[in-house]
Formats: sequence, C-alpha cells, structure tokens
Amino acid sequence: MTTDRGEIRTNSLPDEEHNLFQRFIFSTPMLYVFAIGVWGSTWYIITLQLGVVAEEVSIGYRFCIASVALFLWGAFRGKDFSFPWEDHRIFMFKGVALYSVGYFFAYYAGGVIPSGLNAVLFSTIVIFNIFNAAIFFKQKISFLTLLGALLGLGGLALIFLPELQSLDIQNRSVLTGMGFAVLGGLVGSFGNIASMKSQNRGVRIIEANAFSMGYGGLLSLAIALMAGESLTFDLSFSYVGSLLYLAIFGSIVTFGCYLKVLGRLGADKAAYPMVLIPVVALFISVVFEGYQWSAYAIWGIVLMILGNIIITVKGKAEFLHYLKKILRKESSVKP
Repeated sequence: MTTDRGEIRTNSLPDEEHNLFQRFIFSTPMLYVFAIGVWGSTWYIITLQLGVVAEEVSIGYRFCIASVALFLWGAFRGKDFSFPWEDHRIFMFKGVALYSVGYFFAYYAGGVIPSGLNAVLFSTIVIFNIFNAAIFFKQKISFLTLLGALLGLGGLALIFLPELQSLDIQNRSVLTGMGFAVLGGLVGSFGNIASMKSQNRGVRIIEANAFSMGYGGLLSLAIALMAGESLTFDLSFSYVGSLLYLAIFGSIVTFGCYLKVLGRLGADKAAYPMVLIPVVALFISVVFEGYQWSAYAIWGIVLMILGNIIITVKGKAEFLHYLKKILRKESSVKP
C-alpha cells in the first residue's frame, strides 16, 4: 500500500501471526504435551521391534539413525558442529547415560518383571532428578516438587497395582529386574544432568543431541558385538516402520522437546512427564491391546494429575489458593 508521501507500507500481520504461532508451538506446555504423547506411544511401538533383531542392536540402530538425521539437518541449516574437547566429554557422558546404558537397564528389567512394575521403578528418575539437581546445581529441594513427584509415583503404582500384587518378590530374578529398573532411572537422571550442563555452556540441543545420540548408538552396537550378537536387520514393514518412528519422533523430536523443557524448568520439574508417559501408553493399549480400566487405575490418574498441578504451579501460596478455589466450587454444587 502507498501512503500520501509516496512511501510503501507493508502489512506485517502475517509475520506477527507466524511469530505468535511459533511461540505457541514452542511454548513449554506444548513441548511438555508433545513429549508425553509421543513417548507414551513408543511403549507400544517398541513391541513391534522384538523378535528377529537383538534389543541392544535395535537401540544402536535407533540412535545412530537419529544422529545421522540430526547431522544432515544441521548441515542443511548451516549449523556449526565444531566443539572443544570439554563439550565432547559431556556429549559422551550424556550419550552413554541417556541413549545407551539407561535403555539397556530398562530393556533388561522388562525381560524379567512386568511392564507396569518396570514403569513405576524407572519413573524414580523424577526423584533422582530432584536430588541430583540439588547436588550438581545447588538447586533447593522444594517440598511441593517432592510431594508432587511422590504423588505421581503413588498414582502410577495404583494404576499397576493388580500387576504388582501378583509379583513374587522372593524370586531372585525379579529382584534383579527391579534393581535394573531403578538403575535405569538413576543413569537416565545423570544423562539429564549432563544435558543441563551442556545447555548452561551455551550448546544448542540439536548439535548436542547429534553427537550424544551418535556416541550412545555406537556404544550400544559395540556392546552388542562384545556380547556375541550379530548386526542383523529385519526388512519387514513393521520393524523398519517402527525403527524410523522411534528414531525420528521417539528420539529426535521428543528428546529435543523434553531437553528444551529441562533447560527451562530444571531437572526436577521437567522429569515429571516420565511419570505421565505410562498413562498415555495405557490409553493406546485400550485401542490396540484391549486394556480395561479398573477403579485403581482411575484413582491413580487422579493422584498423578494432582501431583502434576502441585509441581507446575509456582509457589505454595498459589497452590493453596488454587486448592481453595476447587473446594469452593465443590461446596457450591452440593445440594
């Protein structure tokens, strides 16, 4: 449009709308929801990988593919992949903890204990994150954050209570599996701490994950070879499709979203999606595997939602005010 002075005035509304949309998509709540949703689906997708290819090899393939994809995307976008040795040490540690050994422990646990118990014990990563953030970053342990995390874990335990009640805790292999699951949570927490350190040094997530996933994937393949496994590949549609889904959406996109939230909120609050992921997995199980809800599961979800509210609201006063509003609404609807 031309003004009276002969100046050309452009309409900036499309750019403003684009910026608003971009801010919405990359806002913390949206990153939070996307990470929970996609990771919840991976519980079912992983079952499509079991059979022909060893689990360690599949983990290696998954993160090597993710690493190559990130390097290609970074090169296309003109990213700088030159980093000093100190950064590579953090990349290696993060890759070992988050994209290799932590997964091994979770997979090994899944071989001897029920998936529900594995989910509950691996979700102790939330508790480990709270204490590791206090140890390594001097973050104060918030009573509300700890309470919310414990409520979430309690809710998760309620959901899988029927499965847990049938457990033979006298069985040594079961106890070993439980130990592996907790170790998986601990090692994964160390990976989260390494990611926070990397972000604090100014390293962007895409570049860091490109190296870390590559280190983790190569280590997984090396461990598989040392264990006597062969690098076989299954050309079936279900295996290739699930592998690509796990590499692109279950690794690149979700870890990118989650680690971004980690940098913004800290290790204690950001790890709470780990507790909510099994709930999404149950909804998917209803569709594909015929899972039926129980009263325990419903009450468990109520506890987890309450835990999420406690962790995400800012401060005790705000939480108490929020709770009073709920109680007032409850009393107002009573006859």
